[in-house]
Amino acid sequence: REVISQLEHAQDHAIRRERLHALEQIAGGIAHDVNNSLSGLSAFSELILKQDLDEQTLEWAEGIRTSTGDIASIVRRLRQFCADRSDQQVDEWIDLATLAQEVVQLTQPKWLNESLRAGKEIAISVNAEATPKVIGDTSALRAVLTNLIFNAVDAIKAAGKSLSNQRGRIQVLTRREKAWVEIR
Repeated sequence: REVISQLEHAQDHAIRRERLHALEQIAGGIAHDVNNSLSGLSAFSELILKQDLDEQTLEWAEGIRTSTGDIASIVRRLRQFCADRSDQQVDEWIDLATLAQEVVQLTQPKWLNESLRAGKEIAISVNAEATPKVIGDTSALRAVLTNLIFNAVDAIKAAGKSLSNQRGRIQVLTRREKAWVEIR
């Protein structure tokens, strides 16, 4: 009986290992395909940025370039996971106030336009104190802050009629607290 149990455990372990290997293969293929598509998008955004266009259009093109870079970073992390080479993370100095402003601007189509279509008015403000730069992965931190903003927007949308005047407010703060730098 114990031998059968050990054999079943070994079989389950082998099946899980094979599934993980298959998942790594699929993820690697998806990462490759996404990366190929991103290269064209990135090249086109660079071409747009070289044109003599109005400030709003150039701002949108800059947003496309930034978002494309973030997706490329996600693909790079996915490939690292599949290749099990986690030592390739790109750390850099990050100005949290600038990052917060960028994320609010990049997420504006969702928190402003989509919310207005849903009958809600959402305002986002950034209260960014000057803080020392931090070291980390800009793209990953941008993704975290983007997800936090989208979660806040979704919570406001879900508030329904109980939300006074159908308005919601999100505030992004950066500050220094003793030896810590905080983004909230």
